[in-house]
Amino acid sequence: MKRKAFTLVEILIVVVILAILAAVVVPMFTDASADAMESSLKTNLSSLRSQLAVYHAQHKSTYPATLGLLCVETDINGTNPVPSGSKALGPYIQGGALPVNPFTQTNTVGDTSGTAWKYSAAAGTITANDGGSSPEGVAHSSY
Repeated sequence: MKRKAFTLVEILIVVVILAILAAVVVPMFTDASADAMESSLKTNLSSLRSQLAVYHAQHKSTYPATLGLLCVETDINGTNPVPSGSKALGPYIQGGALPVNPFTQTNTVGDTSGTAWKYSAAAGTITANDGGSSPEGVAHSSY
């Protein structure tokens, strides 16, 4: 007797094999996404920190009162708009906006949950403020 179709058991075996393969492959893509977000976060923090160092060097060893001053022209005293007759310094970050924290999807600064960055003008330090929103629940503020 010749048969021309698959049996139900054969189809179920194929479906089970495909489900097992999907269960193995999908977590790999999820890990790659989290790694990409973490890499982007590190790059953004490195860029912000280097621009803070340049601002510090050009503004009499002081840090900007707010991170927004990195996005505009200032005079040597950190005044914006620049008074006439003063030399304009900056902007240190092009595009007029801070980079986005990939874990919070915002570029805001503050201590509350949901803001992208924590900034201390006194110390000139900036950290990520993701509140542990990474898939593993690990806070990335130490970067």
